[in-house]
Formats: sequence, structure tokens, C-alpha cells
Amino acid sequence: NKYGVLGGLRSAAQLISYEIPVILVVVAVAILAESLDLTVIVNEQTSLPYLVVFPLGLVLFFIAGLAEVGRTPFDIYHAESEVVGGPFVEYSGAHWAIFFLAEYINTFLTATLVTLLFLSGWSGPLLPDLAWFFIKVYAVILVIFWFRGTFPRVRIDQLMSLGWKVLVPLSFLNLVLTTAALFYGWPLWVLTVVGLGVLAALGFATTRRG
Repeated sequence: NKYGVLGGLRSAAQLISYEIPVILVVVAVAILAESLDLTVIVNEQTSLPYLVVFPLGLVLFFIAGLAEVGRTPFDIYHAESEVVGGPFVEYSGAHWAIFFLAEYINTFLTATLVTLLFLSGWSGPLLPDLAWFFIKVYAVILVIFWFRGTFPRVRIDQLMSLGWKVLVPLSFLNLVLTTAALFYGWPLWVLTVVGLGVLAALGFATTRRG
């Protein structure tokens, strides 16, 4: 089926494009924590969550994670509200349900990674660690669902332009800034200020363009 083939090609292009910023942001976090162990990364955020240090990295990871999962407004490859549903024209019943089950599992996985990498994981006062972990994951899930109900689907050319012209260069910038801060011994607030400045410039440019 030609529509299934088109859906598969769009999916491959989307996944390849948005895996790059996801990986680069994770590498920047691992460089700052000096470990790829999630437990070490969470323990390094006991006094200061990486949400404060990496505001730009959090936004990049969140947007790229949504595109990687295929959630609205990045559900280009199946577009279930269109006349044809991309690869879903070949599947129905239980097979069709498995696709959406995988999508929701990946959504919760993305929220979990955001919590561990930027929101200090299970750390928190008074409540048990497990309670803090589920509260933070639930909060991220609410934001993801809010995105689904607020923003319209983007076109495939807008999706690819956002990935290659915006997210990939900014993720490289975030990585270079992190390595420079550690190499030269800059205070962490430099990363915060630069990240907030880049986000403010992006918001201003988007508003002017709109």
C-alpha cells in the first residue's frame, strides 16, 4: 500500500532527525554528572536540579522526545485524524491497538527520563521517594497531554525544519557550552543564563514571525 509506505518513510525520517538532539542532551547531562548511571545523575541533583542548570536542554529534550514518540503535534507518520492513517491502513483490531499501546508506553518512558535527568528524580522532602517520583512523572504526563490538546499538527516540512535547523544546532550548542563550562571551571549559573537567553530569543523570533 503506497500510503503505508509513505507513512513508514515519514516515520523513519522523523525518528532519525529527532534522535540526534535527544542523544546530545543526554550526553551533556552525563558530562556534567560525570556518569551515565541514572542513580548518580539523580544524586547529583540533590541540591540543585538540572532543570535550573539546563533550561535549554530540558526544552530540547522534551520537544524531541515528543517527536520521537510521535505525540501531537508531531504525529506526522500516522496522522490518525486524516482520511488515511499512514501505516495503520495495513492493521486493524489488536495489531492496531499494539501501535497505540507502544506509543503510550513510550510517552511514560519519556516522562520518566525527563524526571530523572532534569527534575532530580525521586528526591524530595517529607514524602517517600517513590511518591515524589510518581508525582513528578505525573506532572510531566499532564504537560504532554496539554500539548496534545493545545497545538495543531505541524506539516512534514515544518517538522524536518524544526529538527535540523533549530533543535540539532541548539543541542550542539548546549553540549559545547557544558564541556566549556567544565573545562574552564565556569560557574553553573552561566549555563542557566545562556539557556534562558536562547529560549527568550527563540520565543521572540517565533512571536515576530507569527
